[in-house]
Amino acid sequence: MDHLTTKQDWKDIFDNMGIDQGMSVCLQVNPVVTATVLGGGQAIIEALMETVTLKGSIVVPTFDLSTLDPSCTRVEYENWVEMRENMLGFKDGLTGCDPFGLQFLRNEDVVRSKHPVYSFAYWGSYRSAWLENNADYPFSFSYALWPMRHRESVNLLIGYDKTDSVLLPALAQEKKEGLVYVERAKVRRVKSSIFRSYLNIRIDDDTKNRMLASCHEKNYKWNQGYIHCLWVDTKSDKSAETSSTVSFISSLK
Repeated sequence: MDHLTTKQDWKDIFDNMGIDQGMSVCLQVNPVVTATVLGGGQAIIEALMETVTLKGSIVVPTFDLSTLDPSCTRVEYENWVEMRENMLGFKDGLTGCDPFGLQFLRNEDVVRSKHPVYSFAYWGSYRSAWLENNADYPFSFSYALWPMRHRESVNLLIGYDKTDSVLLPALAQEKKEGLVYVERAKVRRVKSSIFRSYLNIRIDDDTKNRMLASCHEKNYKWNQGYIHCLWVDTKSDKSAETSSTVSFISSLK
């Protein structure tokens, strides 16, 4: 049987990872791994909240593709009109996302940004500008991921590969790499169809690896695999640091 972890275990994990009061953390948690956590995803959320406190911030992706125009999916053309007429459109309190994102949204004082497809949820110290529906380039250090530019901010990936990091398309957009394309989504829940087009960026595996090479990283072993910790610090020289792997979860009793 997999080793079960507790909220206190996760507070110890975050302490060992160097997460501290006042930091900003973009948290990506695969809902599958929460099955081995006593208290589920909420235990991880509360452990991180108590670690960074309200002086810091937590950012969680709350993406949902149900608002995408059918022209952006693999739906047959003859179904487009019917789908557009019956799609609900985006509403921050009702549009879904993955189970971990939904659990995060249930917490008091968590707010959600207004992008119809690639929204993020925030807790703690955040700026209202991050919530605005600046639809173009939803993965951007200018808006949604603004706090992720600096060393005191990290991206934690629990149960995800580091190539799934939301930092990578943001870095590609900043470095003018990747393929820029147009998406369209229903932005309002009204009877008439109100859609909006916006620019997004697609990156292939080679580009992802180049973007990862410009990130600092630490990898932590636990019973479900690795926790990846990535950060971008434009003020420091990455060549002065090295990646590291630390194992500590396996020793928890």
